[in-house]
Amino acid sequence: MKQRRLNLVQLVRALAIIFVLIGHLNTLFNAQFSYDWFDMGVWGRTGGVDLFFVISGFMITYLYSRHIGDTEKAKTFFKKRILRIVPLYWLVTLGAASLFYIFPQLGEEKDRSIVNTIESLFFLNPDPTLVVAWSLSHIILFYLLFSLLIIKPKIMKIILSLWFATSIILQVFDLHSINRLTEFLFGINNLEIWAGALVSYIVKKHTIKNEKSLFAFGVLLFLAIWSNNFNHFIHIEMPIFYCIASFLLLLSIVSVDLKKTIKIPSSLTYIGNSSYSIYLTHGPFLQFYILVFKKIGLIDMLGYNLSMIAIASVTIVTGTLVYKLFENPLNKYLAKYLLKEKKVKSFQQKIS
Repeated sequence: MKQRRLNLVQLVRALAIIFVLIGHLNTLFNAQFSYDWFDMGVWGRTGGVDLFFVISGFMITYLYSRHIGDTEKAKTFFKKRILRIVPLYWLVTLGAASLFYIFPQLGEEKDRSIVNTIESLFFLNPDPTLVVAWSLSHIILFYLLFSLLIIKPKIMKIILSLWFATSIILQVFDLHSINRLTEFLFGINNLEIWAGALVSYIVKKHTIKNEKSLFAFGVLLFLAIWSNNFNHFIHIEMPIFYCIASFLLLLSIVSVDLKKTIKIPSSLTYIGNSSYSIYLTHGPFLQFYILVFKKIGLIDMLGYNLSMIAIASVTIVTGTLVYKLFENPLNKYLAKYLLKEKKVKSFQQKIS
């Protein structure tokens, strides 16, 4: 299948990171001002990170599945992916640790610890300086397993199938969280990434004809989860349903994307391109801007609603600036001097 520009995927990618940001913004406002939107401050998840996991699994599989069986490509793939996420993560972690040190009102006491920072840099701390860093461990595990799939596809397909089935069974019977290791290996987060990989497999093998129905089911399931979070109708394991909703939503959107080119606003495309930078930086910047707004009296002047909208907006803009000034140049530099690539394309350009 010819790879083409997936504009709608970029749009959903942008929306996913915005959902994550809004969830954390509400958590902070709930903690500091006892105010949030629709009780989001105590939801735990808005579905943004779940959608982000599914999109991540899809994109990698869509781009690199053609290399499966080509042993020589495995090392290059893994090296590329690690260089794609780790250097910027290190840079932002060190920046956040410095911010927390300069402004003790931000973060927690452990965030100002050198030991905590060093452990966070190498994913050794379960409570890292950047709270969102927990997700990167699952992404790196996916990269490792995908690399092995490239090297030994027959064996790995069997192993992954068994692992996938085991994870589902443990989820159904709520046995995945016996300890930290089982939660990491068999938790919903890995399932969501491989659910994205499954989307790639399906759209490459089959033509989806009922995109509207799939899209409607996905959206309605998201709305049902959010409604239940607010109204507390029943107790449910949110991530499982977020996973199903994200899978349906992405499957429908990719199917449309592959059939025709949909134009979307360039600003949303840019947010999609900047999503990793926004994802890494939004936590410290949300805390910083809330502090600034409090100090200069803007929260009292604007009220909670307008303040939250303003803080979310400026945090997104700051994240895009991090992408422009740091992530994109860093990726180009690393690709040129470590990967020896003569011309470096953005991630979005690679799926054009």
